[in-house]
Amino acid sequence: MNENRKPAGEKGKTDLEPARRYREKVVKHDQTSDTQEEAEKARRDLEGPEGDELRRAEDAGRERTAEEDPELEGVSTRLKDRERER
Repeated sequence: MNENRKPAGEKGKTDLEPARRYREKVVKHDQTSDTQEEAEKARRDLEGPEGDELRRAEDAGRERTAEEDPELEGVSTRLKDRERER
């Protein structure tokens, strides 16, 4: 058995191990990567020819997340409104 996996009976909403591993990877990425350059590349990509496609994909992901978590309903709309205000 993979040591990172728990037996089926031990899984559940209180399993915080995946969140801990995610946070560790985010911190490591932040420490070892040029995140400013990554942000600039993302901005250029959004302003480039594939920008519309990237925004549609982002919207689709937000809508799917809102469907899975009712507390997030409306987040996509609020984020779009915030972007327009900039």
